[in-house]
Amino acid sequence: MRLAELNLLAYGKFTDCARQFPRSEHDFHVIIGPNEAGKSTVRRAIRELLFGMERQSPLGFLHPQSDLKLKAVLEAGIGNLEFIRTKQQKSLRSLADEPLSDGYLAAALGSLTEEAFIHLHSLDHTALVKGGRGIVDPSTSVSQMLFQAASGLESFAAVRDTLRERSAELFTARGKKNEYGAANERLALAQKMLKEVQVRSKDWVQASEALDNARSALSTERARRAELEQLRSAWERSRRLGSRIEQYDELLQELAGLGETLAFAANARATLEQGITELTMAAGITQTRETDVHARQEELTALELDETVTELAAEVMQLAQLCGQCVKYPTDVASRKNEVQLWLREALAHAKQFGWGEGEEEIRLRVPQDKVLRTLESLLKERGGLIEAERGAIETQNRQQQALDSVNQKLQDLGDSYYDPAVEVALDHALPYKSSAAKERTLRAAVESATTKLGNALTAFGRGTLDIEKLRQLQLPSRERITSIKAARQEIASHLSLRKSRAEESQLSAQALGLQVSQFEASNKVVTAPEVGVARRERDSVWGDIKAGALAVADGAPRLDANLRLADELADARTLSESAAASLQGLRDQHQAAKEQAESHAKLAEDKRRELDAFDATWTAQTTQWGIDDVELEDTHDWLAKRDAVLAAADELQGKESELRLEQGAAIDAGKALAGAMANARIEVAQDTVLAQMAARAEEYVEVAKAQRVTKQGLQQQHADAKGTLEQAKQAMTSKTEAVTQWNRRWSAALAAANLQVTDTAEVEAAIYAGREIRQLVAKVDDHRVSRIDMMEAELELLGNTARELAQELAPELLQGKPQEISQTLTTRLQRARAQADKHASATTALNEAQRHLKEAKARAELVKKTMGPVLQLALVEDPSLAIPLVEKADRRRHLQQEAHSAKLALERDSDALSLDKLRFELQEHPPVEAPGKIQEIKDRLEESDRVMTQLVQAEVTAKQALEGIDGSEKAAVAEAQRQEAIADMSTAGEEYVQLATASTLLKWAVDRYRDRKQGPLLERASSIFESLTIGSFRKLRIDYDQTPPALLAYRSEGAPVKVEGLSDGTRDQLFLALRIAALELQSEQGEPVPFIADDLFINFDDERSRAGLKALWNLSTKTQVIFLSHQEHLLPVVESLFSQVNVLRLEAGEAFAYARSTLAG
Repeated sequence: MRLAELNLLAYGKFTDCARQFPRSEHDFHVIIGPNEAGKSTVRRAIRELLFGMERQSPLGFLHPQSDLKLKAVLEAGIGNLEFIRTKQQKSLRSLADEPLSDGYLAAALGSLTEEAFIHLHSLDHTALVKGGRGIVDPSTSVSQMLFQAASGLESFAAVRDTLRERSAELFTARGKKNEYGAANERLALAQKMLKEVQVRSKDWVQASEALDNARSALSTERARRAELEQLRSAWERSRRLGSRIEQYDELLQELAGLGETLAFAANARATLEQGITELTMAAGITQTRETDVHARQEELTALELDETVTELAAEVMQLAQLCGQCVKYPTDVASRKNEVQLWLREALAHAKQFGWGEGEEEIRLRVPQDKVLRTLESLLKERGGLIEAERGAIETQNRQQQALDSVNQKLQDLGDSYYDPAVEVALDHALPYKSSAAKERTLRAAVESATTKLGNALTAFGRGTLDIEKLRQLQLPSRERITSIKAARQEIASHLSLRKSRAEESQLSAQALGLQVSQFEASNKVVTAPEVGVARRERDSVWGDIKAGALAVADGAPRLDANLRLADELADARTLSESAAASLQGLRDQHQAAKEQAESHAKLAEDKRRELDAFDATWTAQTTQWGIDDVELEDTHDWLAKRDAVLAAADELQGKESELRLEQGAAIDAGKALAGAMANARIEVAQDTVLAQMAARAEEYVEVAKAQRVTKQGLQQQHADAKGTLEQAKQAMTSKTEAVTQWNRRWSAALAAANLQVTDTAEVEAAIYAGREIRQLVAKVDDHRVSRIDMMEAELELLGNTARELAQELAPELLQGKPQEISQTLTTRLQRARAQADKHASATTALNEAQRHLKEAKARAELVKKTMGPVLQLALVEDPSLAIPLVEKADRRRHLQQEAHSAKLALERDSDALSLDKLRFELQEHPPVEAPGKIQEIKDRLEESDRVMTQLVQAEVTAKQALEGIDGSEKAAVAEAQRQEAIADMSTAGEEYVQLATASTLLKWAVDRYRDRKQGPLLERASSIFESLTIGSFRKLRIDYDQTPPALLAYRSEGAPVKVEGLSDGTRDQLFLALRIAALELQSEQGEPVPFIADDLFINFDDERSRAGLKALWNLSTKTQVIFLSHQEHLLPVVESLFSQVNVLRLEAGEAFAYARSTLAG
């Protein structure tokens, strides 16, 4: 990603300032300007362009906060991204001001965050100094970045520490988490418990027989108690179910006595009773509705309708409305006509004053139209301006004529003067050498200083005299190649050192493992499986004889105890020896692997030694070829630096001497040229006058001549300007006079069009006012006649015609009456007809409603008969009252069946899963009348059984406890399990310790080897940049991992290491800058490049180190875009001398990007 264009549309002090950042081979751009010119604003603008503006920006002092706006073009992998950044909620906008998604820049930014951009891609002087101070703290982000990038293995350190801690926990003698020791203690406790719980045979047999007897008596009593419980359950069922079975049998007998019945529905009786009731009600309603229908028909027949007037109801109502509107029209017409006459008299009075006639028709013809009146009014307004313009033009012409006469007089007074321009030319050439004596002294001192510097450089080089040209012509390798060769040798040497170290460590490890194998073999005795088998068979044989009776308990018990103890001890020894054998084999395998590894490391170390010898031989041959066979590889950088210093000192001396010679010759030539020019200009100069005095005399001559020339040129320019202005004034006066003449002609024509005989402007203004008044009065007259008087007369005529037409149709006897009388009579007749029509409609509606109710009553009766139809059809009767007894009999049968079913379900639920037949049989054997006495008798016997059971349980518990006290079988099993578990834990801990210790050692070897070989691309690149920034004072950077935490070391050119805290503040700043540039280069190679913004980084750098810093940024610009901001003007020539092409943008204080240019230097 790179910034191709930035436009600060409204941001800080800038308004619509667009600047280009064109791509080139070295993407390096310089923005230079004094303090307060806006450099920091530009840096902030780039950040907020990418990541958004703050809510309350400090840059809203010129433009409102809501109007802050940036525009840019970004070049990314997917193409160009053109957008605008604002402070709106959707801050990303297109060029058409359409909102863009928040992820629009994701393709360009990738995973870059604002914090990462500030910390890595934006650096100013304050951050540089802070970084230099913080680099001595291993916890800072800079040091973390350095150490991580230097090895790439920082996470393995935590793994190795975890392995060490875990192995220490397993075998630390006094550790709280010593798992092997804890398992060993558990083994001792288990073995002690086994010895304590061994069985005594005679006591165990007696206790076992007592427990068997107690359990047999308890089992017999439990069986007797179960029989009692079963008998009590049978008598309880007899008492509980006897009466309920009798009731169930009675229900079955009653069902049988009912005989057969019809299968009526369950609601048949309710249907019949409801049907009888509804039929009775329907008959009464039908009779009532028939009477109502007859009454409504008679009422409707008695009504009469006036249909003629009803048909013309709309015309009658319209006539009544028209009468209401026209009731005041006769008086209004007379009043409006009087108003018209008053307006006409007023208009005639105005017209007589200006001769526009004395009648209505005459004033309509002679009074001027509005267009004519507006023309007169416009001409009146123009008149004053034209007269004033004509007067001003005359005065201007007179003033310009006076000014021209004054300039002519000054030119006559000035006269002519002689001036030779060759003097000025010669003076310009001589002025640089006016103080040539002082400059020559400075140059001589510079020559002496350069000579001393060359001598010092030769002394430092180790030779008092030397052929400079021969030294210059040596074909030597570049510093980068020397660095590469040194790195290659260092890598081989580090590998050799590593191989030797690994070989020594492997040899020691093999020896230590061999010693462990010998010690383990001497301290452990192995028990075989056959030996354990013999002991166990002897134990089992004695025990079998005792159980078979072949051996008395008293005689066999001691032998059994001895055999048990021997078998257990051999089994324990066998278990331990199996673990020891496994551990021994593991130690032997490790010993063999260590021996093989030691031999491998020794062979690899020998290979690396031969490779290093071959490398040194190749280097010796190359130095002989280059002509520097007495220079060691480690001293090459220092030798090259001293050679460059000698050549630079020689070049400086040669340049200073040449500059001195040129200065002396140029001063002599300039003096001769100036003396000749002054002689030609007739300026007297003594023969021995020095250059400085001649230059002063010539300057005086040139100044006087220039002053006269400037004065004359000014007067001549004034003369030309005055002539032009006078001519313009004459033309203006002619134009204004012609305008006045044209106005007079238009004025006369307008008066004639207005029928006016006056010329006075006041009278014309009065006539304009009168004409407009007359026009307004005539317009009011026309409006009244058309919209008021004529309208009312037309409506009165319409009223009379309408009233006569209706009277002709409805009431001819009213034809001679007034319209109002006709309307009132017809309206009254219409009201009576409408009342009759309303009554007729109401009567018709009532009749229809009565007929509908009658129909509904008859339909309801039919529906009730239809509902009872299935019941009557099943009963084979037509009268519902005859079917009711049959339905009652069916309902009784249904009720008895439901009760019998419920009784049967209850018996089955409480019968303890016995059938009814078995229950009846059980009742015969256990009569319910005897149940209470039998149940009480059984309860007494159960209570006696409870007492016996309690005694027997207590006897069983006592016997069991006695047996457990001497048996030990359960405790022995627990102790044996604990012993086996402890042995397994000891074996597991031993194996895990061997694995952890081996893994920790191997991991340490691998990490050290990887670090020695890699050393991190960041550290290597930072070393090269740091060497350049310090002008060769330091040649490399390395990390000392033996310290905790690891420490960064800087090696001086002579090879002495220096810790970071031992560096000066300025050198730490340079170190921080080297690390930052190296990190940026790596980041650009591994991911999407991001622009680097550098703001005034070299404030505390001298010129030479500033040059080196710019060179480092120039190299960085081949990988990513670099934008360098600075107020140091003296750096610009350095930039232009270093680089063939650079884009330079200038900022001026107090204005926006005032000037921008691209410079091609070289």
